Amino acid sequence: MQNSELGDFLRSNIEDSSSRHGFALSSDGRAYLTDFLVRYVDATRLFREYQLQGKNVRGLKPITFQHFEALEEKGLAEKTVALQTLAEECLFLVGFCYDYVRRNGLSQVRFHSDMGAAAYGGLAALTGQQLFPEVAEQFDSYSVVVGDLHLPELKNDNRRFKKVLDRWMETHDRRYELLIEGVLGSNVVVFPGKKGKEIKN
Repeated sequence: MQNSELGDFLRSNIEDSSSRHGFALSSDGRAYLTDFLVRYVDATRLFREYQLQGKNVRGLKPITFQHFEALEEKGLAEKTVALQTLAEECLFLVGFCYDYVRRNGLSQVRFHSDMGAAAYGGLAALTGQQLFPEVAEQFDSYSVVVGDLHLPELKNDNRRFKKVLDRWMETHDRRYELLIEGVLGSNVVVFPGKKGKEIKN
């Protein structure tokens, strides 16, 4: 998929998601999400080399490490880059990779969300850009919109959709329920079943 086609696909999905959920994302916010996701379409950018206990390691750099490194940066440009990387990686993880983070508990979801929102707040203070306070304040909404990019595949892959259903049955997490509603429609009905809650539409 060419970048122009990818951009059109992302813009359409972002518009549909924000409208369906009733999120008040500004036009600048929706444009930023499109640009951000074009850059993160290759998720391997999350993996890089870093030092851990004196050894070179390649992988997903811990958010805590990135936070302290951003705090230690002295130059304005370097601190801005460090904070934006931290903010966007948190948004991508809590949005597109929600299940990966959620498997370590809701506390990890909240931790990543809080760190991401704080990093966007720091960017706002450093740069004065009006967009970043919006993302900081509506971080959860932005992450839901990013997560909704899974909907096209869930609508066309019963196996993947069943995994989301199973995760919802296991956790009753609203984020999984939002994906289910995105696939089946908002008129789904949840009721008690023999093995917990079930969904009908």
